[in-house]
Amino acid sequence: MQVATTLQGDNHGRVLLTAFHQMIELATIAQAVAVFAACWAIISGIGAWKREFIGKRQIELAEQVLAKFFEVRDAIAFIRNPFSSLSEGSTRERSESESKEQANLLDRGYIVVERYAKKESVVAELNTLKYRFMASFGAGTEGIFLDTNRLLNSIFSSARILATHYWPRQGRADGTS
Repeated sequence: MQVATTLQGDNHGRVLLTAFHQMIELATIAQAVAVFAACWAIISGIGAWKREFIGKRQIELAEQVLAKFFEVRDAIAFIRNPFSSLSEGSTRERSESESKEQANLLDRGYIVVERYAKKESVVAELNTLKYRFMASFGAGTEGIFLDTNRLLNSIFSSARILATHYWPRQGRADGTS
């Protein structure tokens, strides 16, 4: 009888030991699943944070570029303003061969250059933002910056044509109507 009880006790101990090992294995599996879930949550969270951070930076850059375009628009309006004072254009270096009438016309055309010089920093700041903007939003966005530079070049070219060709033909020695 004692042998049967011992065998029965050993079986009971083995069952308990087996159950204990199974619980440890389940705990290990649960721990691994928890670690995996935590890693997945961290990776997903970092991804979401990164997308939000990049999106926020792109929005801030877009706002900065838009504000600079508004400043350039105002600078262009200032440069193209048809009203001027007699002192504007006087910083142009004159050639010795210019007549007084030619110098007057060329000075009137030079007003655009003087006004641009006053607002040049705004255009330079916009051009500085150009490459950051292209890096964030793609190379296709370069077009609006190129259009702005073409517009400025057109203003300079038109002022030069007015001063050297159009006004002299109109008999306007002072560059006014």
